[in-house]
Amino acid sequence: MDYCHAAEYLWAATRARHGDGNLAAAWAKKLREMLAAGRLEDALAELRQRGGNAEGCLKAVGYLADRRDRMRYGEFRLPAHGAVGAADGNRAAR
Repeated sequence: MDYCHAAEYLWAATRARHGDGNLAAAWAKKLREMLAAGRLEDALAELRQRGGNAEGCLKAVGYLADRRDRMRYGEFRLPAHGAVGAADGNRAAR
């Protein structure tokens, strides 16, 4: 699963819990950094703890936990923009 797709779930979770303000943005940044560093389990634990019963948080936890074997971002160096996609793979193959 590409990083941007997983990050979208984190954004949805933080907005479900805190709306569209600065608190949601700061929490989303922290969770995305965890994800990029290969700390998915830490991010999921924080979503469970801070997210409460917010539907977006529960959905994100379930979705990401079910796909954890496809999110080994800590094993790869992500580009500065945080996205790993076909273009990045094509460059690496050259």
